[in-house]
Amino acid sequence: MLRFLKFCIVGGTGTIVNLIIFGILNFSGMNYMLSSIISFILSATFVYEINTLWTFKDRGHKSSKKLWVKYMCVSTCTLGINLLTLYLSENYLMPVLNNYWIFQKIFEITGFLLKTNNIEKITALYSQCLGIGVGTIFNFFGSNFITYKKK
Repeated sequence: MLRFLKFCIVGGTGTIVNLIIFGILNFSGMNYMLSSIISFILSATFVYEINTLWTFKDRGHKSSKKLWVKYMCVSTCTLGINLLTLYLSENYLMPVLNNYWIFQKIFEITGFLLKTNNIEKITALYSQCLGIGVGTIFNFFGSNFITYKKK
């Protein structure tokens, strides 16, 4: 349970890094899928270092090319789950949610806070959050049982 808590703390920090990079790229005009891929790779590398140094330190793994490759293989699967969730959310869930007053207001407030009225950019940000959440579950099990398995 403590390991999962550490993983979530590191992952939460990685999520913030991911969303900042995603937001900068997406709001500057880059396609939301490409923004997601770039932000994921950068945040995954950040998270790898912290997980190796802190979350899974007791398992005796040292940062290495082999460990990084294993981590990135698990992360690539996670990225696939993230992108699938992002795509489905952006193209099917968000258009439905945008029909409801409460979500229209949430999107409107978010737009006000981010100083934009571009609904596609706003819903892409929420879809990215959903994709990260779904991917986190897979990523924990992959990290725990594949990348950082007990020696």
